[in-house]
Amino acid sequence: MPLKGEAKKAYNKRRYLEAKASDWATQLAAERRRMKKALHGVEVAEGWKNAGEEVNENALSLAWQWNAIVAEEKAKEFISKDPQEKGSRTRP
Repeated sequence: MPLKGEAKKAYNKRRYLEAKASDWATQLAAERRRMKKALHGVEVAEGWKNAGEEVNENALSLAWQWNAIVAEEKAKEFISKDPQEKGSRTRP
């Protein structure tokens, strides 16, 4: 028997809220992955600097590392588009 009236509204509201919570959790996990990767990049750059190698000062910045990771993800997303779409790029 299909839901009607208030029962249907309650069901749809619950599904909406569950989907919203799931989207938020997915976004939070992605941001945590990015932050972990950015922190690792800074640690590697600090290791190089402590070893006496010349390091770009930008590489020691967490914000610079974060922006580089976001730009890299956008580039991957652009490249991974369907090659049949007009104007999309593919790897050679």
